[in-house]
Amino acid sequence: MPDFENDNISIDVDEYLMSCSTREMKELIEWLREEGEIPLVSTGDQEPEWINADWRESLLKLMHKKHLLTVEEENLILKISGRLV
Repeated sequence: MPDFENDNISIDVDEYLMSCSTREMKELIEWLREEGEIPLVSTGDQEPEWINADWRESLLKLMHKKHLLTVEEENLILKISGRLV
């Protein structure tokens, strides 16, 4: 991971992440996944067999493009997911 000398300074998350190498980013993602902070499906590996390409693409669009949904669309998705609890 990036080396920052002083433990008492405040480092912006973006600044920290931009300082990471590709290998370090992969390590960070793996650590976050192991800690349960990133759902397994979002990393693209070891997905359940029932997730086909269309279903996966649709779920990822919903995860990453929430800001583009209307209030009605968001409420519909929440209603559906609430029914499945």
